[in-house]
Amino acid sequence: MNGNTKDNDPVVIHLSEEAKKMQEEQGQASETETNSPNASQDLGDAILNDDDGFGAFAPIDSEEPSPQEDGAVELSPEDLQPLEEEPSALQQKINQLEEYARRQTADFQNYRKQVQKETSQAVEQAEDKVFSEWLEVMDNFERALTNINEEDSPWISGMQAIFKHMLYTLERHDITPIEAKDQPFDPNWHEAISMIQDPEKENDIISQVVQTGYVRKGRLLRAARVVVVKNED
Repeated sequence: MNGNTKDNDPVVIHLSEEAKKMQEEQGQASETETNSPNASQDLGDAILNDDDGFGAFAPIDSEEPSPQEDGAVELSPEDLQPLEEEPSALQQKINQLEEYARRQTADFQNYRKQVQKETSQAVEQAEDKVFSEWLEVMDNFERALTNINEEDSPWISGMQAIFKHMLYTLERHDITPIEAKDQPFDPNWHEAISMIQDPEKENDIISQVVQTGYVRKGRLLRAARVVVVKNED
């Protein structure tokens, strides 16, 4: 009898304080899940319906520097120092720069004039060469007219007209013949090719012009070839 009673008595388990606390926490969590079945859904909606359109996964905006910070220029202490030079020193520098500019301008003007002069001289030399060859044609016309014995011939009149027109063309280019016959000999304009005696004329007088000389713009284009009188004492 006693043995049966002992077997049917309930078994009492004594829990520690830590185990009791864990049991209470599990019961509270179960009650919360029972009373709020839509809690997980509400949390998801809150994450998805964030105002910025990205929810909890929206990127974190980095702080952008202001335009003033981007355009800032760092100045050294030397840059912040006040101007130490006197106004007289500044004026002296200004005067030096102005003088340098004047010298450079004058040098450039002289250079331009020199280039223009050299260019003009080169053009004139090229023209002189062409006109010198043209003078040989003039010489042939002049010799032909000198050696013709006929007079009042239409052919001679035509030759003379052509020769005059050629002289006129040369004059248009400032080319004129040198007057040499019966003039004192001048080595600057004349070239003596021979000497003769002529009692009727003084020494160093040009007796004959073998080849006419020409000048252009006051410059010698070709010297006149002449025969000079040289009488014996």
